[in-house]
Amino acid sequence: MRLPGTRSAAQMRLALIALLASFSVGGYLVTSATIKDDRKAAAARHAEVETVRLNALLDRARAYVVGLGNVLGDEPSASQRRFVELAGSTAGSAGLVDALWMQRSAESGRLIARYTTRTRPALQPGTDVSRWPALSAAIDDQATVFSASASRLGALGGEPGFYLVDSLSFGRGRRSNGYLAVFVPRGWLTLALEDNPREVAISMDGRRLEGELHRSPSASAAFNALARRWRVGVALAPRSGLESLLPWLALAWPWAVALLAFVVGNAIVRRRRAEREMENIVESSLDLIGIAAFDGYWKRVNPAFQRTLGYTTQELLARPLFDFVHPDDVQGTRQALQAVREGRQVGHFVNRNMSKDGEVHWLEWNARPAPEAGRLYASARDITDRRRAEEEVRRARARVVTAGDETRRRIERDLHDGTQQRLVSLALRLRATEAKIAPDMEEVRSELSDTARGLAAAVENLQEIARGIHPAVLSNRGLNTALRGLGRRAGLPVQLDADVPDRLPDPVEVATYYVVSEALTNATKHARASTVRVHVRAVDGEVDLVISDDGVGGADPDRGSGLIGLTDRVEALGGSIDVDSPPGGGTTLRVTIPFDRNPTGPSGR
Repeated sequence: MRLPGTRSAAQMRLALIALLASFSVGGYLVTSATIKDDRKAAAARHAEVETVRLNALLDRARAYVVGLGNVLGDEPSASQRRFVELAGSTAGSAGLVDALWMQRSAESGRLIARYTTRTRPALQPGTDVSRWPALSAAIDDQATVFSASASRLGALGGEPGFYLVDSLSFGRGRRSNGYLAVFVPRGWLTLALEDNPREVAISMDGRRLEGELHRSPSASAAFNALARRWRVGVALAPRSGLESLLPWLALAWPWAVALLAFVVGNAIVRRRRAEREMENIVESSLDLIGIAAFDGYWKRVNPAFQRTLGYTTQELLARPLFDFVHPDDVQGTRQALQAVREGRQVGHFVNRNMSKDGEVHWLEWNARPAPEAGRLYASARDITDRRRAEEEVRRARARVVTAGDETRRRIERDLHDGTQQRLVSLALRLRATEAKIAPDMEEVRSELSDTARGLAAAVENLQEIARGIHPAVLSNRGLNTALRGLGRRAGLPVQLDADVPDRLPDPVEVATYYVVSEALTNATKHARASTVRVHVRAVDGEVDLVISDDGVGGADPDRGSGLIGLTDRVEALGGSIDVDSPPGGGTTLRVTIPFDRNPTGPSGR
């Protein structure tokens, strides 16, 4: 027979055991659920990180295609050798080596690979790529081909992948337009990202591109880039030994509390360490990285701002960001900021910023909006040295042209004032001597007369040579008179409409004169034209020159024409030359040359 006190103690023990059991089981269940949620959250973060990295990688690949396209477009003429050289010299920035430049055949309508890198047997110049479905479909898509975009999944020589396609020109001239395609093989994305293909899967437009996940991803994230929909899926990370053991430890109530405290503390430490690492990356970056509000004030900037512009962080945050922008670039910067406010991402935007000591810095910006926070995230790279180098090249070209003009002018002056005058003096002395010959010396008189006529012809030839080196009439009487002289000496009728009311800077007049001279020479020798029309105007700080003939057409300035040298001369002055010469349709040459409307000195010289 049990005593009442004993029964109560037993019941209390049972209640305590039940309570401990419930806490233990509850701890097990809660811990298991927490670990599962943490693994899913980690997978989601992993997917987001991989999405950002993939987006950046695709942006670099696009920048490589656009950059290669800009280099090709700057070439004076297209050739297989130059295509291989230029594609190879820029491939290192992206690691993509398979490229081809195509044109649509006017006769058959087929898509022909004119130039290739020849890195694969399938990449041979002249290959008909119309039957490459992914590539031809991307080019036929008018909505995307005029900006760098990605094709559907396809193949090159049996290797799967996709193409980066852009519509651009190679060289100059009417037949320079075409399409550039760069092949991205399967595996390049994960290799460039240094990802494990068994843990990350990448798909494009719903089709698996890379990765070998054998089960559905536990987390994924998607974004749009290069006119395609990309998705990155990651597998749920395998349970670690601790994650497998932790629920069982939770069954042991006293130990579970201590262990959970350790795990939570460790997670906090890791999070803070990750935040410090990210902070160190931003702080040590050579690029300018900052956060700005839509009201036009910086909210946070890294030390690169101070190193580049010389202002302290407090000064940068206290003043509107437009205060640091060059006055001539404020309007363009406002437009870029407005685009970000509207939710658009702005990339490769270039403006000038003034440092504290007054120095100008060219910065290339990329900005991404965060509309929910009313902020934008921006980064910039200082490209001042590159812009200065480009400007120095242009100035060097201008100095070479100017030096050449000065040399030609000096030679013409020496011929006119020296050699020509001496020859004229000799001719006069011969005529005087001829008059003194006795009547019975007719043979001597005849020889002297022939010599005098030959000397006069030599003087005329010397005058033509001097005029070709540098026309004295251009320096003495201006462009209108010099152009009329060209028209009179041309071997065919010239309709001249020249209206240049004032004297222009000497390099501008010389360049205009020689463009007209070269065009008239080409029309006479090669075009078989019956007439040439020359229209010249100088208004609003720019010379507009149009020369057209009714000849056979088909002129190509990239095939050794004298216009190549004129192109260098005009571009050294900041101008441009465009040639339109369809076969059978005559040739039209359009030239624009800017000039200073308020030059110093007489006639801008």
